[in-house]
Order: sequence, then C-alpha cells, then structure tokens
Amino acid sequence: MKINVLLKVSWLVISLFILFGMFLPLFTLERFYFLENQVSLVSIVIDLFKEKQLILFLAIFIFSIVIPVFKLSLIFVILFSSISSHRKAQYIKLLQILGKWSMLDVFIVAIMLVTIKFGVIANVSVHVGLYLFTCGVVGSMLLTQLLSMSQDKPNINS
Repeated sequence: MKINVLLKVSWLVISLFILFGMFLPLFTLERFYFLENQVSLVSIVIDLFKEKQLILFLAIFIFSIVIPVFKLSLIFVILFSSISSHRKAQYIKLLQILGKWSMLDVFIVAIMLVTIKFGVIANVSVHVGLYLFTCGVVGSMLLTQLLSMSQDKPNINS
C-alpha cells in the first residue's frame, strides 16, 4: 500500500516538474545589454514551426514534448487504472525502451544552450524551467525503474 502511494505522489510531482518545465522560461538571452528574450521549451517549438525549421521542430517536439507526455500517460495508466498484470508488464517494458532515450530531451536543450552561447553575441541566463524539466526527466527515469522493480509485487494499484 505504501509503495503505491509513493509511486502515485512521485508521478504527480514528476508530471508537474515536466509540465512547468515546458512552459516556464528555460533561459534568457541577453544581446547587447538591451535586448532580452526569455525562452521556454514550448516557445522554442512554436518559433521553429513558424520559421519552417521542420527537422529541428520535429526533433525537439518529439523528444522534448511528445515522449515525456506519452511516458507520463503510460505511467498514469499503470498506476491509476485496473489493467491486467500482463498489460502492465508490457507498458513497463515500453517505458524501459523509452527510458533509453529519456536524457535525449535534456541533451537537446543543452545543445541549444551551447549553440546560442557560441553562435551569437549573447549572455545566457538559465532559469527554473530548465531545472524543473531536467528533474522531471530524471525523475521519470527513476519512477520507471521503481515500477519495473515493483512489477512482480501484487497490489500496485490498490
């Protein structure tokens, strides 16, 4: 019973971290001391789409938005619905496969920071969104591991 509550609370906290991390500013670009631009993950995706940078748009959209939301949805189904243990095991296996790609979303954001830092004359200030998003991604990896370890234990949903 206690592990179930811990897993559910962890899912909620991780979900909030990832969702807030997507919408809160990741960093601020300051150019020439008078031009400032705060950037969030969602604003980056929207700007890339508007600028028709489709390959970058798809890469960031899929790895930094779609996959984390899909993983959170799968974990939600595992924790909050009454599905068979066979189906649960299948979902956990899928989460483990996706987990191998989990840090790619944080890596993409880091590459964006480095590119901006070295590509233009700009000062980059990191904000809470980047920390929340990173903690959410790492947390979802840990939660997947906990689900995998508790998979054989009964009453994960009670």
